[in-house]
Formats: sequence, structure tokens, C-alpha cells
Amino acid sequence: MTDRLRVLSIAHPAVSREAGRLRYAPFARRPDLDVHLLVPARWHQFGRVIEADPPDDPGVTVHVAPIRLPKAGPMGWYLHVYPGMRRLIRRLQPDVVHLWEEPWSLVALQASLLRGPAALVLEVDQNILKRLPPPFEGVRRFTLSRTDHVLARSPDAAEVVRAGGYAGPVSPIGYGVDAATFRPGAELPAAPRPRAGRCASATWGASWRRRGWTTSSTPWPAAGRGWSSP
Repeated sequence: MTDRLRVLSIAHPAVSREAGRLRYAPFARRPDLDVHLLVPARWHQFGRVIEADPPDDPGVTVHVAPIRLPKAGPMGWYLHVYPGMRRLIRRLQPDVVHLWEEPWSLVALQASLLRGPAALVLEVDQNILKRLPPPFEGVRRFTLSRTDHVLARSPDAAEVVRAGGYAGPVSPIGYGVDAATFRPGAELPAAPRPRAGRCASATWGASWRRRGWTTSSTPWPAAGRGWSSP
């Protein structure tokens, strides 16, 4: 018998230890938590095939499992499901199911239907309100209707789930930084001068406002590849 809170996190970005799994390592210092992570055995992204890293990470028990519909053109990130999810949830009997997946994805629908008595926590990044084509708009609204708590990356992301019908509690969470790589006051190498017609840096950040659309741009240095969530 244990009093530890058992959490099952479902997250395709955590297929790689170098990026998505870094955020789970601090749970090794939380004796009150029993964290499990479900990731695809193989992931297709930007024309690459990524094989899952071995499941020996600190702070989390990793379950590497095959998926169906691993790629489907422009919808490739949103159609995959885990054939073994029902069996895993029945075996673990988690207290919380955490989804680091889009609420309109089929894997989010699958987890919403199979979670049992577990609370469903959804982590959202989308900060632009868009009407989705069927069946994805219906999947999003169904998932949000069964969500117990939302972790929002920004106020705009919280606005988007509210517009999608979610009425429960929201906790803001920011993007973390790998402190071993990035430090306050650290000097960046001088960037080469761009040639004419080339953009000096990528930009990011689009925000949705109730009275219309606004877009803001922020420089994204090339060294930003090491960012991860806490």
C-alpha cells in the first residue's frame, strides 16, 4: 500500500531524451509521486524517423509502446493512438492522466475515454483560436468537457480553451530553460552578418485577442534548441 500519487503522462515529444524527457527528471526528488510516461516507440517528424530513447530515465518510469497511424500527411501529429493504452491504464490505475498532446488529437480522445476514475490534466500551447474541421472540433470539445485541470503556457492559450468550452481551473506554466546550458549573463557568440535577402533570425509568437488578431515578433536565437519544460 502506498500514499504516493500515481501519474501517467502521455507525451509524444518525450520520445527523445534530449528534449521532451528532460522535464521529468526533477520528479526523482519527489518521493510523494510515482510518475509514469507513455511515449511512442517510433515517431515521424519533419521527414525524420525518431526511435525512442531507452526507458532508463531518472524520476520517471518510461513505457515505450507502438502506435497506429504514425503518419498521415499534414495531420500526422494528431491521428496516432496506442493499441496498448487500455491495458496500461488498467495495470497502473493512475490517479492522474496528464496529456502533453493537442486536445483535438485522437490520442487525447483515446485517453479521455480510457482514463477511468483518474483525473485528466491537459497541457495546452495553442494560443490562436481556430475553428477546426470535423471531426477535430468535436474531439476538442469532448476532450475539454472531460478535462479536470488545464496547464496553460500563456494567457492566450487559456483563452483558447475557454473559447472551446472549458470551464474548469487553469494553472499558468511557463517554458523552462535548461540551466546547464543557458545561464543569466552568459555571452552569446556574435552572429554572422546576414546576406541580402536573408532573415537574420526566426521569429515566434502569435497572440489572439478578443477584438481581433494581433501578431508580435520576438527574436529566437539559434542556440534556443535546448529549451525544455520544467
